[in-house]
Amino acid sequence: MGDFAQRMVDILIHGALNLAMAMGYKSQLFNILEELTGSFVELPSS
Repeated sequence: MGDFAQRMVDILIHGALNLAMAMGYKSQLFNILEELTGSFVELPSS
């Protein structure tokens, strides 16, 4: 795949990821997931 084609694919992938994150934020999906997994997942402290 040429450089231009790869760059276009990267732009489209990043755009789709941005849209998915915006939809998750708008629908408060991330807040719900945090509440559901908050008691199960322990993040290592720095």
